[in-house]
Amino acid sequence: FLVIGFNGPMAVAIIVMASACSSIGSPSLTMLTGNDPAPALRLLIVGTALLPLTVLPVFWLSPEVGSIGAVWLTAAKLLGAILLASGTAFVIRHIWLPNPTKETLQSLDGLSAIIMAIVVIGLMSAVGPALKSDPGKVIAMLAITCAINLGLQVVTWFSLAVAPTQSERVSWSVIAGNRNMGLFLVALPQAVTDPILLYIGCYQVPMFLTPLLLGWLYKSDANSV
Repeated sequence: FLVIGFNGPMAVAIIVMASACSSIGSPSLTMLTGNDPAPALRLLIVGTALLPLTVLPVFWLSPEVGSIGAVWLTAAKLLGAILLASGTAFVIRHIWLPNPTKETLQSLDGLSAIIMAIVVIGLMSAVGPALKSDPGKVIAMLAITCAINLGLQVVTWFSLAVAPTQSERVSWSVIAGNRNMGLFLVALPQAVTDPILLYIGCYQVPMFLTPLLLGWLYKSDANSV
């Protein structure tokens, strides 16, 4: 983007999306395509753990983020949020759920689905007002997010024809297009995130429609593997 002089909110949105870790829903999305979610879960864990480190060079080259001090602060906030969430999860697992039953796990799956729906509604808060004031802009933004999200998945799918297994190929493809942009809302300055809220909101649509829109592609070789 620096080379071609592409900047502004759209450039920031794409940079944030591309530098984010996997969406926490990627294992579920992979499962909904009929494939093993384990590779997606492994990549989700590794990618999230490395995120505070991998964003440093990206944001350092992004003038919109600010000084090097602001970049370090963003990385520190990401690290803090990840440690807090994962630490809380380990404590709950150790103290209250040492040996969960099948029914408990099913209940947790249902609870996570409800929480995810609430989060998605929150991330789409900018879409409603924009639909009233400028529906054409929303339609254009939705088309852009669909093209980027689904395009990255399709390109990755065909680039990984030699992947070890079908499930790994699907997992990597799903994650290529579906990223956890919401995590940056707790770390980046509001001046950076506010202009890209519409992009983040529209981005949720192709993300959760992945099994429906690309299920035919991801299931194409399922019977032969």
